Amino acid sequence: MGTKNILYSVILTFLFLISFTSAAYAASTQHVDGQFTLIETQITNNESAQIDPAIYGDRIVWQDERNGNWDIYMYNFSISTETRITTNESNQTEPAICGDRIVWQDEQNGNYDIYMYDLSTQKESQITDESSDQVNPAIYGDRVLWQDERNGNWDIYMYDLSTQKETQISTDRSNQTEPAIYGDRIVWQDNRNGKEIYLYELSTPRMLFNMLWNHQSLDLFSLFSGFNQSKPQKIIKSLTSKETSITTYESDQYEPVAIYGNKIVWADRRNANLNNPSNLNTLSNLDNPGIYMYDPSTSSEIRITTGFINDESNLLPTIYEKRIVWQDGRNGNCDIYMYDLSTSTETRITADESKQEMPSIYDDRIVWQDYRNGSPDVYMCTLTPANVKPLSFSNACISGLNRINEWIRFQMRSFLQFV
Repeated sequence: MGTKNILYSVILTFLFLISFTSAAYAASTQHVDGQFTLIETQITNNESAQIDPAIYGDRIVWQDERNGNWDIYMYNFSISTETRITTNESNQTEPAICGDRIVWQDEQNGNYDIYMYDLSTQKESQITDESSDQVNPAIYGDRVLWQDERNGNWDIYMYDLSTQKETQISTDRSNQTEPAIYGDRIVWQDNRNGKEIYLYELSTPRMLFNMLWNHQSLDLFSLFSGFNQSKPQKIIKSLTSKETSITTYESDQYEPVAIYGNKIVWADRRNANLNNPSNLNTLSNLDNPGIYMYDPSTSSEIRITTGFINDESNLLPTIYEKRIVWQDGRNGNCDIYMYDLSTSTETRITADESKQEMPSIYDDRIVWQDYRNGSPDVYMCTLTPANVKPLSFSNACISGLNRINEWIRFQMRSFLQFV
């Protein structure tokens, strides 16, 4: 009787795993585009809105309206588990993630503050407690950034989790917004001369150069006395200031900026369509943005895309290693596109006729909010080289189940020897 019960339990477990595998595989589709096989997976399927996703490693975070207010949720696709991160009845929005830490802007105190949740300790902490608003958080390592209204305009602030010290990064009386950080570099959108992109260096070498430059007996400007003064003045300002404008084109309009390593990307409205005559049929096309990239290590700028014929063209770029992704309106709706710097090739990631917006990328995975089901859901695309057969989630599970099956058979043979 005991043997039959064990066999019955084993069979039920095996059937459950097979059923789970089939259900998970049904959520994914794949197609080949150029050099990649694109495996697309729906991450959320709740009837309410799930928007503004961000990804790091095996974890995706987003803001979710299923409880009647905005909460932060997380999905770990390595274990196929969804977790509710925030439970307060106020709104928690604009999540960002790095490692085990998730940050967001939180309305529970009557204004927006920055909060953080540590997955390793399962503890939530409040980063800011000013009576004004602190919004648009970003995180890298131990450093949390945000835009802050405590001085009557938007400034960029930073909090170091390791030293528990808060630092004001920007001090200009105009607005500085949409911060991003990678390593010792901070970038943001700055309104002091129109809309420009600024870079701030936290590294020690630049601080040391500032000290040398301010020494009265050291006149570096004399080194450039044989040149036109405008150029050396610009060089010296760049070298001696921790804060530098990396864009100089007059009357530019810049969208939010992203950074990875030595690469900074943004959407730039400098009449990019002038080099694409087919798009000059209306004057409004002259204002559509193109994606640009700047490398502060070489002080070089390159154009990644040109503008197209829709106000939603070339917006919200983000970057990981040598891949840049953005939302693009060239097809009459928003799609997600990617540009690979290593091969100088562009790939269309989504082809559905509905809107796909707000992309985020980590390694071979791209996530976005998708309107194909009515209310927005979070979707993910996994990139695999086209000449390599992808190991789908179903194949991976079946491979694992085969190993489990062999183990079960071995254990049953061993067990029956003693029955």
